[in-house]
Amino acid sequence: MQQMVADFTAPVPMSQRSVVPEGFGLGEEGYVFSMPTTTRDAAMAVRQLPPIHATEAHLHALAHRGYTVLPSVIPPALLQQLRGRFDSLIGRVKRGECQNGAIDAAGIVEVGRVYEEEPMFEALMDLPAVHALVSAAMGPEQPRLLGGPFAHCVPPQTGSDMAWHRDGHVLHGDWLRLTYTLNDLERGGGGTGLMPGSHTWQPGNSVPEWANDSQSGAALDLPGREEFHGPAGSCMLSWTSVWHCRLPNRSDRPRNLFWQL
Repeated sequence: MQQMVADFTAPVPMSQRSVVPEGFGLGEEGYVFSMPTTTRDAAMAVRQLPPIHATEAHLHALAHRGYTVLPSVIPPALLQQLRGRFDSLIGRVKRGECQNGAIDAAGIVEVGRVYEEEPMFEALMDLPAVHALVSAAMGPEQPRLLGGPFAHCVPPQTGSDMAWHRDGHVLHGDWLRLTYTLNDLERGGGGTGLMPGSHTWQPGNSVPEWANDSQSGAALDLPGREEFHGPAGSCMLSWTSVWHCRLPNRSDRPRNLFWQL
């Protein structure tokens, strides 16, 4: 692979971005992704960039493990601003001032349509290093924003009842999810659990029942399970067919993540 150099430049101008239709599908009437795409989200689809920072190591990890991590890829100044916007957004949900957000009995907050709520997060679609790796992994066709974006906050000392699962639909193939850390995410801090290589295990089929607790439905701690963790501003790229789950947050601080398809 040709040697490449990262270029962390300004976001791509809106006039140079692509537009995709709402409700992406393959002629399958009524199909939408689990993370809905709004008209505004679709209009934010990014243009193709030169293949910078798409290293062989990252591409190998995506192909064989199903995920890879770009550490500290968000520029510090942008990261600081995004943290403030994220905290403000979560606060609005807790006060009942955000109709695109919800909070469950455990205090876990999820917010959809984040670009409409906090447009600053649009900048994450244009990080050259991330977009270049997406382009190299998915092939010559221009990547599109298909679902999300979502913000997710898990309070300290919060368990998880989430099962091992896959996302997407077999008829639509495999897609990449981008998961960004807004704070340092240590082991045990509520990161994503992953089964490396599981995207090659009967692709398109559901996760078998034996992988989850028969009573609670929560993911079992299977041999070989790995955990997404990393410094603030990192991005995990993972195929939607990789077995994954949310792990408990056993730390003393909230776990704040942002993701999109």
